[in-house]
Amino acid sequence: MDREKLWQSLNSDLSRLIVGFVLTTVIGGLLTQWYQDRNWLRQSQFEYEKRQLDEAQKFVEKLSTSVSLHLWNTREMEILLTTPSLFTEADTERIWAAFKETRNKWYMDLPVNQSKANLLLAPGMKELLRANNETSTDNLSDPKSLAGFFAVAEQDVTKMMNCMRQKPCQPTTDDINRMRANVDRLEQAATQFMEQASNLVYHKAVEIEPLKSE
Repeated sequence: MDREKLWQSLNSDLSRLIVGFVLTTVIGGLLTQWYQDRNWLRQSQFEYEKRQLDEAQKFVEKLSTSVSLHLWNTREMEILLTTPSLFTEADTERIWAAFKETRNKWYMDLPVNQSKANLLLAPGMKELLRANNETSTDNLSDPKSLAGFFAVAEQDVTKMMNCMRQKPCQPTTDDINRMRANVDRLEQAATQFMEQASNLVYHKAVEIEPLKSE
């Protein structure tokens, strides 16, 4: 078959139909594969982000429980120290023991919680949880982190508890007022930190929602 006959054969309606069918099949297959790959990637991304979100939610819930328990025991110590006549000696020892237990657990868990705060919530949350060496600084007056606010309140509570156990020692009005003010500041700082952590989790949930619906 010479070139002219070959060209006529290829240029016929049937040939164009066959070529068009082949191209449509090939291109359609490629498009189908592209959509499948795209959907798989989106689904994989959604599943990864959802796992991260679940871990962040669990972390915030656990951290909230820890903060709330330590805050409550600190507040209970404040009540005990400002109104000691309302408590028996057994009550005093029970409340003091509970305070020390939650305080020790708080500091034991703090390094891990700092790492998780940065990893699961946002960069910088580690420092908002504990800044520099605030928890090991005596006479800290201007804390920048939640752990710093805890440290200030703990120092006041411990100082007044040691004073109360020494019978001749009596906390001054200034001591009591300072302790109350620092426990109040601690509660405000704890509320602000947990609200910020919860908001970060909420925004993460909003961000991955389009991946789920597409």
